[in-house]
Amino acid sequence: MINGSSKSILIHILGSFAFLLMPIIFTPNFSLSFEFINQGIFQHEMLYFFLLLIFFYITYYWLIPVLFDQKKYVFFCVSVLAFYIIFSWISAPRNPPEIAEGMNNMAFNEARMHRKGINFFLFQEFTHHLFKFLIVLISAMLISMNNKLKKIAKEKVDAELSFLKAQIKPHFLFNTLNSIYSLAIQKSNEVPQAIALFSVMLRYITNEAHKNFIPINKELGYISSYVGLQKLRFENTVNVEFFVEGSTDELEIAPLLLSTFVENAFKYGVNPEKKSVIKISVFVSESEICLTVFNNKVIDQKTQITEGGIGLENVKKRLDLLYPKQHELAINEEKESYSILLKIKLK
Repeated sequence: MINGSSKSILIHILGSFAFLLMPIIFTPNFSLSFEFINQGIFQHEMLYFFLLLIFFYITYYWLIPVLFDQKKYVFFCVSVLAFYIIFSWISAPRNPPEIAEGMNNMAFNEARMHRKGINFFLFQEFTHHLFKFLIVLISAMLISMNNKLKKIAKEKVDAELSFLKAQIKPHFLFNTLNSIYSLAIQKSNEVPQAIALFSVMLRYITNEAHKNFIPINKELGYISSYVGLQKLRFENTVNVEFFVEGSTDELEIAPLLLSTFVENAFKYGVNPEKKSVIKISVFVSESEICLTVFNNKVIDQKTQITEGGIGLENVKKRLDLLYPKQHELAINEEKESYSILLKIKLK
């Protein structure tokens, strides 16, 4: 899989190659014999396109960020003008009539019948060069502006995700410490094991939660520890089924994304006075993960989601930010049960 940096380099290479092909493809004397390569007019045109390519990268990587973005507009304009004059001088024909002899140009052939034929040719070359130069300059500025807009949008998304993650950690600590506190109140012998599970979960939170993406195995390991802790807390009060199917070795996912649905199942679906059921299933394919969570409805979860369920509202926003048009969340609420189905395309 090509990463962002390699993809950008490949695009630049292919774009540069396509740009340098233009003088060949659009030459008036184009033929598969490539005899036009020996003509002076083609050689000067090819040289000018090569200089334009250099100018594009000078503008993109230096003139725009160092001068234009720093509001040094006078220096920017002077620099652009200087590059135009230098490049035009380098690529200008030294003997226009001889170079023009190989041209199939009706306008020139008519003009050379007059005394100002050479001047017409030079003027034509000037306008053509100026037009191409301005096109390259505008293209560099538009691409730079587009990249800045993308960067601003990404920074906004990152800021929102950071805020949402900051909400997750206190949410996690409150829920988990509340579970251990319940065991301590009951004077359960399982408190040491609960603390051991909590330490594993806390290590995950401190080491992985700040990352944008992590291996799915780590997220599922966190869920497994959380389920184990809840089993200790509720003992025989709740019947928990948790299984994972499929290979998770090479896939990554945003941290603390799946776990919120599991946490809410225990938070709103367990009745200490009677047997409760929670079913958690994870199916992983080559490019997609599917999570299903089922629980008895003890508390009106819909009300909790809209009024005070920070966890689920949080994860919905994260899904929209991280997987736009790449996820499907279905919530099914019955009279005595509540279930969710989440599908995420990971590639």
